[in-house]
Amino acid sequence: YSAKDSTALLKERIRCSLAKLPGDDAELFVLCYLEGHSYEDLALQMGVERGTIGSRLHRIRAVLKKELSR
Repeated sequence: YSAKDSTALLKERIRCSLAKLPGDDAELFVLCYLEGHSYEDLALQMGVERGTIGSRLHRIRAVLKKELSR
């Protein structure tokens, strides 16, 4: 595999893993880590406490890590 092929494969695996997340978890992940929204902004937008955003993102990262390590 070339580096380009490996990158494309990884992107596809990430996309598939995000699609498996329940509810709006994928959207939360994208908003935070790909679009750069802060925990505070996300908490206001979603009407929850900042700590809830942190907890959800921690759980999402753990799920994605497990999924991508297969």
